[in-house]
This record gives sequence, C-alpha cells and structure tokens, in this order.
Amino acid sequence: MQEDAKEGIVFHKIRTFGPSFLRVWLFAINTFFAVRKANLDIILGFDRTLYQDIYRAGDGCHKEWLIQRRRAEARSQKQESRNKKILPLASYLLPLKRLITYINPLHIAILYLEKRLLQSKRLKFVVANSNRGKDEIIRHYGLPAEKICVIYNGIDIKAFNPNDREKIRVISRERLDIKNETLLLFVGSGFERKGLRFLIEALGILKRKGYERLKLVVVGKGEMRKYQVIAELCGTGEDVKFIGPASDVKGYYCAADIFVLPSIYEPFSNACLEAMASQLPVVTSRINGVSEIQIYL
Repeated sequence: MQEDAKEGIVFHKIRTFGPSFLRVWLFAINTFFAVRKANLDIILGFDRTLYQDIYRAGDGCHKEWLIQRRRAEARSQKQESRNKKILPLASYLLPLKRLITYINPLHIAILYLEKRLLQSKRLKFVVANSNRGKDEIIRHYGLPAEKICVIYNGIDIKAFNPNDREKIRVISRERLDIKNETLLLFVGSGFERKGLRFLIEALGILKRKGYERLKLVVVGKGEMRKYQVIAELCGTGEDVKFIGPASDVKGYYCAADIFVLPSIYEPFSNACLEAMASQLPVVTSRINGVSEIQIYL
C-alpha cells in the first residue's frame, strides 16, 4: 500500500490483479484490512466492500439489474421469434446464456458483497441516487427506509449549457456529415444495459414506416461490431454511426435533435442530465432514475 499526501488528503492505493471477479474480491478484502488498520472515524464507500459506515449506491442494485436483464432477453427472444432475420441463433442460445450468467463468478462475487454490505450491522446509512434505487434496496435486502436517503446526481452546468449551441451545432453536424436529417443521439458505455439494441430496432421500424430522414450517432464504449451487425440486419447500417468513447461530448449534444437512452436498467443517467442541460429533448425508459425529475409534455 502506497500513500501520497496532497492538500491534507492521503491516498491509499489498493492493489488488485487477475480477472475481473478476482479483482472485485481482492479490492473488497484489501480495503477491509486497510481501513481497519487506519482506525478511521467514518468510512464512506462508493463500491460494494466489506467494511463501511455509509454506502453511496451509485450503481444501483446488482440483483435488480440481473432481473431486468433476464426480462430484456425474454423480450428480445420474442422479437426474434417474430422476425427470424434478427439474430435467430439468440433464441436457442438464451437458456445457455442465462446459465452462464447464473454461474458467472463475477456476478456471484458482486451479489455476495452487495448482500453482506446492505445487511451489515455496521452500515449506518445508504445514499441512493433515485427513489427507484431506494425501493430496490428495500425490496431485495430489507433495509429500513429511514436508513436510505435519495440525492440525485448533478452535473457541471458550466460545461453543459445552450451557450454557443448554434455555432457548435453547425461545425459538429458538418463533421458528422449530417445535413437536414433528424439526428438521434445515444451516449453511454455498456450497450446492452443501455438498451442500444432496442433503439436500433426501433429506428429500423421507423425507417420501414417511411421516416427516412433519421440518423443515429452512438457515443460510448461497447461491443461495437455486434451492434453494427444488428443495425445491418435491421436495414439501418448506413444510418447508424459509431463514434466510440469520447472525452468531449458537448459537440454531439449540440449536433443532435433528440437524445435517446432506452436503458433496461439505469440507476440515474448523467448523460440524460447533460442532454437536458444542453436543451435537448430526452427520451428514456421509466426504469431510468432520471425519469423521476423529467417533465412530461
């Protein structure tokens, strides 16, 4: 463990190695010994560990995410039974995929740590970032409601605002080769959880119904090739542009006409906040915690 003092703050580097499930275990175990040795008054945690007083549940409830994931897979299977052109093998692989998820050591580790943390006698308080997240923790782990408070996420409105929107919009649309088309924007990493497949399929349906002047830009990290194939099978291969991860997304917000994030599980999307601060209309699922603060017109 290394320490680096800066402005009165001491940073402790917790070392991990190996595959993802092993890193989860090592981080939890090593932080347990580190904080006990440090003899701290209050321990505030932002991840599932073995030893903390206050837990900020920014990732939501992993148990609920797995439930919503299974439901989304079932919806996809039903869609594939109607249209055999859309990845027909997925219907036959679904039971195997569910079994792999069930025995996946990463999910086993996260679920164990989540349960141990939320049912720990040491835990004094949980900060959820949506009422939905609060309800999930109560429902799955029986935590008393008075031990959970809700504090919504925030963003830097100096970085995301409508100032200079038109000027940036012209430049960004030229860079994306967008002329008079209506541009849909998706920003997020982890395409499966963010519901990108459903957005691409919806775009294909709209195109077949005659809405030709629609384009989609996807910004974020994910299985890009897989979703390019889905777009091609949906007949929208030329209408979906994958950007990949981007450190500066303001230009994309300015270029877009509508922000869409049909997540199958989303504690609270910062990207939706950024889009709203940029004066973009936002279409998202009710399972997204940000829907609690949206105004419906």
